[in-house]
Amino acid sequence: MKYTVKTPGTLLSQLVLMAPDCSKTTLRQWLKTKRILVDGTACVIASQIVEPKVEITLATKGPKKLSEGLKILYEDSDFIVIDKPAELLSVETDFEDKRTAHAILKRYAKGRVYPVHRLDKKTRGVMVFATSLQAYQGLKEQFADHSIYREYRAKAHGLIEKDKGTIKLALKEDPTYRVHVDKNGEMAITHFEVLRRNLNTTDLKLMLETGKKNQIRVHLMHMGHPILGDRKYGSKQPGKLMLHAHKLAFTHPTTGKQMEFTSE
Repeated sequence: MKYTVKTPGTLLSQLVLMAPDCSKTTLRQWLKTKRILVDGTACVIASQIVEPKVEITLATKGPKKLSEGLKILYEDSDFIVIDKPAELLSVETDFEDKRTAHAILKRYAKGRVYPVHRLDKKTRGVMVFATSLQAYQGLKEQFADHSIYREYRAKAHGLIEKDKGTIKLALKEDPTYRVHVDKNGEMAITHFEVLRRNLNTTDLKLMLETGKKNQIRVHLMHMGHPILGDRKYGSKQPGKLMLHAHKLAFTHPTTGKQMEFTSE
């Protein structure tokens, strides 16, 4: 169910117009359970003022679940936003072409699906795939000019002393697919902020300015604080990789509206 706002008013009053046959108790329940999306972002405040041309959508009950644990957080005619589970490849490789997020979405959409960025196989979290050529081009441009907001969460070994900072190091991939800090590589920029210091680990919020392969993992290893479970880049602790793609925000390539999605 979708509704485009015609005159300014509270979110609850707009829901009454959108679903006149539903009681206000039902409408408030939709808000409480985060089923109401305002321009793609879940809203829970009934008194929030919404302006004309804003699109209100009633989401399905919870994310739509596909195979391999992949969940759809949002979809329209231009793109699909997913919550990718760990251990699932983003796109096809020389070794795997069926058990990937891209392949699953192609089967689901029964049409063209364009990958515009990637997550490491072991990294879980929010991703976007374009389903129209216009959206693909628009999203790729936003990734290229670094206007897309990408926020990650990680648990790193040791206690990081600085509360926040920026890591600027050039990276280069070797023939064995391992990424190294290399002055002859491409510059990669990661901003970080300490969320919590534990006994022997640090919880981090990380924002990507660039999006190079394994960027966060290599940057934190170079700092002397590899991510827990990252056996490839410095961690000796077994277990899953403690890196999560938490938030993705960008401009809708067709409508120009601001979109924001999170994976808890």
